[in-house]
Amino acid sequence: MANRLIWYPFIALLIMIAARNEYFDIWNYPLLFLFTWPVNVLVALLGAFLLYQSASQAKAAMLAGLNRQIVQTLGIGTNHDVREKQIQQVINQVKDNESGAVVPLYQHPVVESPLYGLVALLQYLYRSEGV
Repeated sequence: MANRLIWYPFIALLIMIAARNEYFDIWNYPLLFLFTWPVNVLVALLGAFLLYQSASQAKAAMLAGLNRQIVQTLGIGTNHDVREKQIQQVINQVKDNESGAVVPLYQHPVVESPLYGLVALLQYLYRSEGV
């Protein structure tokens, strides 16, 4: 769900660019508009980066807490094998989880989507200069 939500600001930006296309009306691109589009993209990228960073910190904090539980379980003395295996299984699941907000940054949709918008803008500018 979170991966889909990150697309929405970029979809809105693409609709804004497409709405200014000469097929709909003969509008130009004012300098302020050309300045605000990259600013909006940077704000969305910053939001995605901060989300990724805080999710990674939460994952690290959770793993640290689980490791402390293993140490405490080993200190108990008797019948700690089952509990240790359960905690180790949870640790492995947390480490292997690469979905949602903790997806690696290079696989994040927010890294891909501005490229689509940039290509659309460059294509439009190329077409408008060729006319």
